[in-house]
Amino acid sequence: MPEKIRKRIARSRTPNSLKIKKSPKKSPRPTTPGYESQRDGSRARRIYQVSPIKQQNSEILHIKRSKSRPSSGVLKFPKKHLETEENDLFNSIRNDLEAEWNFKNIPESLRSLYRECVFGLPTHKSITLMSRELNDLISNKATVQFAIKSVEEREKNIWHIKDLIYEFNKSSEEERMGALMNFSEILQNYRVLSLSAIESIIIWRDQLAYAQIVSNLNIRNVRRIPFIWNGENYIVRMKSDMDFLGKTELAKYFYFSDQSDPFLICPSDVKWDMSEKINELSSYFAKKTTKMLIPLPEILMNRVKLAEIIINEELIKENEVISHYVFRRWNTRSMANPEYFKIKMEDETNSKISEELTAELIQNFIGEILPQMITAESKMQQDALCFDEISINLLESICNEFSLKIAKKSYEKQIYPVISEQIFNDLLMKFDYKLAKISKNLIKEEIKDKKRNEAKRIKKMKTLDNDLAVKIANQIFWDCVKKSFNLAKLAENILLGELKKAEEKNDKINKEIAEIITKELISQFIEDQRIDKFAKEIKNEMISTENQIIDIISNDISERLIMEYLSNYCRNHLMNIFKVLLIKIHTNEFLENITSEMILSIAKNSLNEEARIFNENKMITEFIYEEIISNLANPHKLSLICVEILSVEKFYYMTSKMIFESFILEIISDEWLQEFADSEIENFAQLEAPKSPTYNTPSTDETVSQSYLSFANEEAFEYLANVEFKPVETPENLIQTAMNEYYKYLPSIIKENIPSAAALVEKSKAGINTSWYWIKKRKKIIGLLVFSIEPNSLFSKKVIILHISCIHFSSFNLILEHALNLIWNREDCDEIRLYFVNERPRQIKDMPKELKSLFFDFKFRWKTEIDEEIGTESYLGILRQSDRPKNSDERPQENAIINSVCSLSFEDDPIPYNSRKCREVLIFGNRICLIHALLSLFFRTQNPKKLSLIQIPLQNELSNLLGYMNTVEYEFKYLRNIVSKKPEDVLDYIKDQGYDSVLPENGLNSLSLLNLSFNWTSYNHFSHKVGSEYFDYFQFKNNLKIISTESAKIFIIPTSLPDIFTFIIKSENLAAQVKQGYWPDDLDLFTKVEDIFKEINALPSELAELWLPSFKKYCKWEIPWVEGYKITHQGMSEEKYVKRCHEQISVEISSAEFSDGILKSEIKEEFILFSDFVFGLVLTNLDSEEINPIPLFVTYVQEDDLIHSVNSQES
Repeated sequence: MPEKIRKRIARSRTPNSLKIKKSPKKSPRPTTPGYESQRDGSRARRIYQVSPIKQQNSEILHIKRSKSRPSSGVLKFPKKHLETEENDLFNSIRNDLEAEWNFKNIPESLRSLYRECVFGLPTHKSITLMSRELNDLISNKATVQFAIKSVEEREKNIWHIKDLIYEFNKSSEEERMGALMNFSEILQNYRVLSLSAIESIIIWRDQLAYAQIVSNLNIRNVRRIPFIWNGENYIVRMKSDMDFLGKTELAKYFYFSDQSDPFLICPSDVKWDMSEKINELSSYFAKKTTKMLIPLPEILMNRVKLAEIIINEELIKENEVISHYVFRRWNTRSMANPEYFKIKMEDETNSKISEELTAELIQNFIGEILPQMITAESKMQQDALCFDEISINLLESICNEFSLKIAKKSYEKQIYPVISEQIFNDLLMKFDYKLAKISKNLIKEEIKDKKRNEAKRIKKMKTLDNDLAVKIANQIFWDCVKKSFNLAKLAENILLGELKKAEEKNDKINKEIAEIITKELISQFIEDQRIDKFAKEIKNEMISTENQIIDIISNDISERLIMEYLSNYCRNHLMNIFKVLLIKIHTNEFLENITSEMILSIAKNSLNEEARIFNENKMITEFIYEEIISNLANPHKLSLICVEILSVEKFYYMTSKMIFESFILEIISDEWLQEFADSEIENFAQLEAPKSPTYNTPSTDETVSQSYLSFANEEAFEYLANVEFKPVETPENLIQTAMNEYYKYLPSIIKENIPSAAALVEKSKAGINTSWYWIKKRKKIIGLLVFSIEPNSLFSKKVIILHISCIHFSSFNLILEHALNLIWNREDCDEIRLYFVNERPRQIKDMPKELKSLFFDFKFRWKTEIDEEIGTESYLGILRQSDRPKNSDERPQENAIINSVCSLSFEDDPIPYNSRKCREVLIFGNRICLIHALLSLFFRTQNPKKLSLIQIPLQNELSNLLGYMNTVEYEFKYLRNIVSKKPEDVLDYIKDQGYDSVLPENGLNSLSLLNLSFNWTSYNHFSHKVGSEYFDYFQFKNNLKIISTESAKIFIIPTSLPDIFTFIIKSENLAAQVKQGYWPDDLDLFTKVEDIFKEINALPSELAELWLPSFKKYCKWEIPWVEGYKITHQGMSEEKYVKRCHEQISVEISSAEFSDGILKSEIKEEFILFSDFVFGLVLTNLDSEEINPIPLFVTYVQEDDLIHSVNSQES
């Protein structure tokens, strides 16, 4: 009890305390009309709006109750008149309340409780409570509504848990492991719903208890108010709602108590404040068990504690036995539930004291709750002792002691509190405390015995587990050793084979080089002999001539001898250098050391010569220099270098000295020699290493360092007669980084008028075979070219240049000329379009004058294209000026070609049904051609339900589809037909269309043809390795969609035809049935695809990437199930029967367009289709809700249908 309340009680015992000083009156707080202000300062509550007459009556009642106020100017009505007005108001509000109950579907059990608590109050009190309840019901804020809603949500959750457990019991072990986390969340939601149900019921009961306190002066008369749901107390029922969990398969994975646990907190993740003994037991149990625990947030701890106390008290009130109920006893100073009581006071002071007392008791009840756990064993011992005579006597003694204390207190105090259920709770607490002391020793002994037994069992289990673990580990270790040994053997055999092949190749190369060198040495020896003979002849002539002639001749001979000596010395020294070079190549040493030794040796022995000889031999020097640099990386061409050097031997007498001098000067002055040598050494190492057929994407740092982004300086742009277009080797996932690095070197006039790096990468995904080329000069980057084939170009092939740039703008015209020549020669196109100003308004005035004049010099012209979807679009374009290459098609090649024909022959007499089964129904679905051939006979059939009297599944499906097409007037696009009674006319028509195996019957024939050829809007063509073989693949990365159904995944790819969409179905169930060789329900592939389309119940989502293999299929077959099918003309009695049905189908999905400039992509297995999928066409998009999609054509693709790759371009 707080000090403030104690002082007030002391003052109230004195006579002067009854004299209350009146405080000066304050002006009343203004209130909003229609709202009632609260005493405690809480938010005003909306009251029920009554009619003007009822409002007047309430004012009269207010006048009657305010007797203490000054009566001047106030009318006083007779007492009988006021009572009649109150009764009328009471009846009207009660009728409105009953009507609102009926409208809101409030249960009768809850209505009756409200009637008993409120309708029996004095009239003015009941009117106030009823008006508030009515207003709350209208605004859906009544406590009874919240209580009903929370209970209904909890019941729905329980039924949902039961349904999930039923499915969980039937599922496999793998499916169960995936559903456990879902169960954990659902059980946590159940706990929160249970807490909200109890709290809402307590709030509802507080409202009715308040009415009882108002009507009774003594709180002892306040009776218990249960919440009745389906004829029983719902709080009591919550005790055992979830007892069924311990008997389900879910108990193997979660720990559920054997006793009742409505909030599923035994055990729980949160550590409770328990005794030391309980902490030891719970920690031991947590180490032992492997089951999942349902987490209990700390926020819910106090709510769970209070809810369990309420359930326990409700059970005590119901006089039920709680022996099997897991009850957590919370250690509080007072276990009393501050149930609703009212203290009779004589004046306003005592009423204020009583209010503060009740508030203090409520704070103690809620705030001073401490957790305490009693184990199941102690509870059972405690229940057993309840029936003992000792416990009964003990309970009686405690009750007598408390009754004496209460009697004394009631005489001493002036305030007479009436103790209701608090007394019983205090007695129960002391009773539990003394019983706990008695059963403590018994529980300790049992716990010790259990610990001992459990320790022994754990030791045995540990020993067994350790032995088993050692055995398993040994077995796994030796299995791994065997596998590694086998793999090492295989790797050793492979390496030995590769080494043998490499040695054989090296031996062949060495033999060829040795033969070449020996031939050259022989030729050199013969030449040396000839020179010696010539020298001897000169000496003989010198002796025979005169002195003067001898002097002149001797001078000439001396000069020639010196030159011969120098030439021979240089030649012999070069041969020694090349011998060393061949030896070091044979030992696989780096070429950088060889080059440096050759340069140093030649530089030391070279002599100065006149500038005239240097100018004459400059062309020969440049030729030899370029050949040496280009062939230095390839050891197979070193012999050619020797031959070329020896072939210029005739120039050695006069020019060899200056040739090598210029060669040395060029090499020493070149800045990029060291970098080129490093790159060629790396290429040489790659040639010697074994080749890997797969592509591995390096890291970002490695790619940037190894991508050869070495840019040329200004000297490289002086002579650009010949440039090289090298494919960009950077992978697709790192091209953005490479472009950002390249854009740093571009001049501003080009950078400001081209798309950004990010826009270029994004735009490249929308074309066909987008090619990336570095423009290089002497291994240095001087520019970039990116182009692709324009999609949707049906009548002419057009190439789009997405990007072209140069590091130095002064040479941009030469780079553009080389790029145009490359495209005209490589791509068989009619037009080149240049979207150079892609991110700027496409107008001439926005382009700089330098660029404008440059493009116009190459005959680029501005063009405008009108598109209904995009709008007006301008671009730069140039048409082919020269003739097209020979053997070139005028139209671009189509990637998909589908040709199918269905031929029907009819008779007037009935034909028996053919029961033969064929495998083709599993592979092809050409139903639209068949229906078109049937409808072409009569244009419109009669009621399709009467088409066939034989109950055949496929004929019934055909009849249903014919009926549907009669109702919607299906438009057969891309289909052609012929109906004739002359077989020769049909045969001529078939041959014109290119079908040779269709032979018409005598009589009436109806034939339908489907010829389709189209491209896809954007793709890249790759050769991908699957296993040990290479296959052609299409890589799609733009405008892809995916739809997931219960049994399949549907991929949608747009085509160049606006109303044709390609769909691909991947279904494991469908593949398994095809492998079996039959359908269980005697249907075909077309019907199965229709069933999958009917399962679509959601819009498609975006797909990042898809890889489709190229394939080819061909089939010609007789359809047996159509034979005997009857068709009737609408409005006539004419009938026809199908005599024979023949189909010929060919499908080819391929592309011959390979480009070495396509960026290599990192492949994800989830985006690759290999085999066992359905390929089909549909006339409308699958996300359209207006038309039920009907497949135009379907076929099943298997591994034997795939096209092997003959190109080396890998993904």
